[in-house]
Amino acid sequence: DGRTATAAGRDHALADYTGVAPEADIIFVKGFRSAAGFADADVVDGCNYIFSKAQSAGKPAVINLSLGGHYGAHDGTSLYEQSLSNLTGAGRIIVAAAGNEGSDQIHLSYTTGGTSMSDVRQTVWIVPEGVGTSVVDMWYGTGNISVGIAAYDAQFNLLGYTNPLDPGQKVENMAFDIGGGQILGIVTIDATTVSDPNNGAHRAVFIIDSDNGQHNLNAVYWALYTYGSGTFDAWMVTGGYFTVDNDPQNLIFPGDNNKSIGIPATSLQVICVGSYVSKNQWVDIDGVTQTQPGNPTIGGISSFSSLGPSRDNRMKPDLAAPGEVIIAALSGDLTIGPNTTPRSNVLLGGKHQKMQGTSMASPHVTGTVALMLQRNNTLTYSQVLSILTGSATKDNFTGSTANNTFGNGKVN
Repeated sequence: DGRTATAAGRDHALADYTGVAPEADIIFVKGFRSAAGFADADVVDGCNYIFSKAQSAGKPAVINLSLGGHYGAHDGTSLYEQSLSNLTGAGRIIVAAAGNEGSDQIHLSYTTGGTSMSDVRQTVWIVPEGVGTSVVDMWYGTGNISVGIAAYDAQFNLLGYTNPLDPGQKVENMAFDIGGGQILGIVTIDATTVSDPNNGAHRAVFIIDSDNGQHNLNAVYWALYTYGSGTFDAWMVTGGYFTVDNDPQNLIFPGDNNKSIGIPATSLQVICVGSYVSKNQWVDIDGVTQTQPGNPTIGGISSFSSLGPSRDNRMKPDLAAPGEVIIAALSGDLTIGPNTTPRSNVLLGGKHQKMQGTSMASPHVTGTVALMLQRNNTLTYSQVLSILTGSATKDNFTGSTANNTFGNGKVN
């Protein structure tokens, strides 16, 4: 695995590609059961297993989590985030990737207003071709927000809308019918949570489903609408994006890429890592010099690196590390070909591959923490974070002040 190789690989063939902590022991846990991805409980169980095995061996451990998602409040209060934070302690550190949505319009936030459907605020919601389900998760503290979903044709003529739902209400698996027997999709809106047990916040979840492909969700422009009082944050969990259409006079509000740090990197005691560009060219297996798409500037933030802050306004990421372009081990189980790993991404010699992502940045910090724990095996989250951020490099790219792009700077 390229991430493991980055954190702890030892390459006798190409010394240039030795991992950060090449003498570290490795405990590797399969964290997913199917193509559906990583279940929260399985990630927590896996982390607990690693820490338990390390403890039985009398050793500290640092765990790399190159994964994340956007279903939740992004404030460290979910049971998932709390469980991970509670697992940490002396010699027990968790590092997580910030996420790769830094260029995506997956976040929405504004202060709503109005009192009825005659003065609703709206944001255009695009569901790409071929997507079967699109999900949005909305959270807010104080206020009273009525919500719903609307649909428009290509000329932005209104086709129909759901009845507004007040806090505490729910509609489930409802056919979005615009008359004449034409159904655009199957809609669920769940606003039943008016005081989440973990943070006291209001929540509304929006789902547009194709009913196993019977409806082309891309055939129309969808919109999320609100009225009432309160300032909310909403995230596109899967299957779409908000547009940047901004027409406040007509009560159209844009999506953005702020607060795009994924969960669990928003946990209170997990180190969150963004990605910067450390390489933009490589020589492939055929001896051809390849250039990273977009030819990103070496030293600059990766365009995909997710941005902070968290919903509770903690600065994120904590720091940035090399994440573009990274040369890492090529798994022997991967097939080189156009539908798997392109030849242009395989390095000369056929043993390494070109990779990128905050998922490749976080192992650099994981390896660094492993070296720190070798020197002092009782370091806590707070101590590790203080050392990493206090020693982080600041330059013309990071700026002199900590921020929600680079965090405290680049890992040193």
